[in-house]
Amino acid sequence: MSELGVDEREIEAIGIIQRVLAGELEREHPVEPAQSLRELALDSMEVTVLVVELENHFRVRLDPADAAEVATLADLARLVAARAREAS
Repeated sequence: MSELGVDEREIEAIGIIQRVLAGELEREHPVEPAQSLRELALDSMEVTVLVVELENHFRVRLDPADAAEVATLADLARLVAARAREAS
């Protein structure tokens, strides 16, 4: 954990999310961790690309039921970090 109480995996996950959105998904505007996933208006294929990238990087599996817990990019990063901690 960092001094701010943010898990290093969360920071890493945010970086990956931002890279995927800017790169593979060609989003023109930068995204912030507090940004709502609804605001991004990702289609199902874009969500799949993002989730698969996170799953592969952290060697975790995200379940569709997890979506209920995720409203923002930060929520997604926290979820991925929690799954990574459970797996290690």
